[in-house]
Amino acid sequence: MTIVCFVSGSGTNYREIVASNPDHTYLVFTNRPGCDGVNLARQNGHEVIALSHAPYLKGVTERYGAGNVPRNCPERVTYETEISRLIRNKFGREPDLICLAGYDQWLSDWMVETYYLEY
Repeated sequence: MTIVCFVSGSGTNYREIVASNPDHTYLVFTNRPGCDGVNLARQNGHEVIALSHAPYLKGVTERYGAGNVPRNCPERVTYETEISRLIRNKFGREPDLICLAGYDQWLSDWMVETYYLEY
């Protein structure tokens, strides 16, 4: 199984996921390239994709107002589309599972609908 863990901070949730399921293939995605979760992933020998949200969301607070940035604003969807492309390029396909392991960004409907599966 291929699992992508989205992290933004210390990586403790990612660490627990890996400890519970060590035999899977992991990729860590972060919007904060310098976070401790990146260092933990590298110590575990897992690849990391880092893409800062800052250039994509630059100016949205001024446009919408502090605390009012829509979850589905075009800038977020553009950012998530790029995340998805990077993940697909790394695996050559979609991952089996995405875990939000302490990720600090809201996800748009586009991202949820792209990866949500009903069982």
